Amino acid sequence: MYDADGNLATVGKNASIERMVMIDGKVPFKEARSISFSRAWADSYPELDGDYKVVKTDGNKTYYDSTSTKFFESVANGDRIFQRDNNGNEMKPEKTIVGIWYTKRLFDSSGYSNAPLMFHFENGEHVISLNTVREPFAVKSIKLVPIAETISYEEYLAEHKNAKDYSGDDIIIQAEYPSLTSDRTLYQLNDRTSVISQPQDSALIRLNSIGGDKWTYVGQWIEYTFEAPEDGFYYVVPRSIQNVTSGKYVSRKIYINGEVPFTEANYTRFDFSDTWKTDALNDGTTEFKFFLNKGINTIRLEVALGDLAGLLSTIETSLNTCNSYYRKILMITGPDPDEYRDYRFERLMPEVLKGMLQQVDIINNVSDQLAKITGGKGGNAAG
Repeated sequence: MYDADGNLATVGKNASIERMVMIDGKVPFKEARSISFSRAWADSYPELDGDYKVVKTDGNKTYYDSTSTKFFESVANGDRIFQRDNNGNEMKPEKTIVGIWYTKRLFDSSGYSNAPLMFHFENGEHVISLNTVREPFAVKSIKLVPIAETISYEEYLAEHKNAKDYSGDDIIIQAEYPSLTSDRTLYQLNDRTSVISQPQDSALIRLNSIGGDKWTYVGQWIEYTFEAPEDGFYYVVPRSIQNVTSGKYVSRKIYINGEVPFTEANYTRFDFSDTWKTDALNDGTTEFKFFLNKGINTIRLEVALGDLAGLLSTIETSLNTCNSYYRKILMITGPDPDEYRDYRFERLMPEVLKGMLQQVDIINNVSDQLAKITGGKGGNAAG
């Protein structure tokens, strides 16, 4: 892969990039063992004629990608730019890796924490190592920066107290035209569940949506580029359907121009529904509006665990504890225990029995909190 200046940046496969971070030769904490870095994928579109067939110049196809000015102008004009087959069905564009440099704070790849990872350094010299786990990539620089606290939504509104709400015509962004995605599997889909989905054809394939069950893993993102006609506050109202995870909501972290604007933007919710919904981005209680400057802006929606992150972290810790108890029991019973023997666990390991009862309480408490957050127990819940 080459950067914008033609320099060779990486040569590798298409998998995500992982590194283990070491400070002075040691891994400081378990989350530092696997830090993920996503790639940036663009859609590649061929030049088409009026019948949506590929145009060749001197026998060669000409392409432009979803980061180009031509793409942005075509989408803004409402043009359909998908190639069609001989039957008139729209065809998914090819995806290509974009060679761009970007700055990224290090996050827990599991998604259990929405805050960047923090590293402690004593005064003096230190050695930072990025050990390869998977895939090559290039690094220009590493910066050590102070801890930055994200402001609350209330503080965000106060920071832009003189800004007005946008009151002009709706700015419609068709979901099938992202400028970038984190994975090549995040591609355009054909939806026929609603006649309102644009465009629509009862017989032919029209690519009119994106995501679905391919957009479920923590850290996957889709980014759109658009133009705001004036400075001000804008509501972002996606037309979406969440019918993959029964009985609970899913979350997306929102980036505006590369930054999470306020803390609550880490926890936007999409509730389970078997019909399409048009709700402004919200956290279940408050609909958010976002300040945009006039001109070109980007919005990125990234898969996150949201309010469930803390609960899942607690469950992981509980399971690890239960596994340690299980190993202690195996040391006495072996892998094939005698069902007619009294092993007298209450005498040999009373702390294990007491600990297991504590874990039962912890798991039941998490189940109750999960039911409270989601409004009930879904098809994936037990008990």
